Amino acid sequence: MPLLCLSFFILIVSTINFFGGNVRNRDRAKRDAFWARETEANATACKDLSTLDYIAIDDALCEITVSEPELVSLKESLLSLKDQPIVNLNGYTNTELKLAYGAANIGTLSQYDQNFTDLCIRVRDFGKKLLDAGYTDDAQMVLEYGIRIGSDITENYVMLAYLYLEKHQAYRIDHLIESAGRLNSLSKDTIILKLTKIVHP
Repeated sequence: MPLLCLSFFILIVSTINFFGGNVRNRDRAKRDAFWARETEANATACKDLSTLDYIAIDDALCEITVSEPELVSLKESLLSLKDQPIVNLNGYTNTELKLAYGAANIGTLSQYDQNFTDLCIRVRDFGKKLLDAGYTDDAQMVLEYGIRIGSDITENYVMLAYLYLEKHQAYRIDHLIESAGRLNSLSKDTIILKLTKIVHP
């Protein structure tokens, strides 16, 4: 009996060591692959950035007329990005960007992406305050612009969905769900879930 127990114990230890070794080997292989790719990315020469999908601020946003100080300030803040290079790089890692456009461009690309983030936030803020102030048509235009540029801010979608409901245009929420489905963002599933619950409470 003691010999049987010892044999069983040895078998368990051997099995644990076997599978543990496999896990460690896989982890080591992943680390090696990551650093090999990172080394390649850091050695990638600069490439032309003119082919990027730059985002322009719609002229229609400039034509929105407001007089309330807070709304004026929000509009000016949004339009201050008009001459800035704006690119949606959501979902791309720094390594992927360096491989695609060169390591020396990573700072520039990060700024372009930050400009996009700033734009999405300002669109959301301006749209929300327009809604609160009763400028529903202008709010709709601003929030729809946010959808077109690929904003992944959940509130942008939700506010627009409720606005469609108020205007008896619930069918348009399906288009919002389709737009959300094309996002390359971690918030995609959350947005789709919230929109679906609005349509089918």
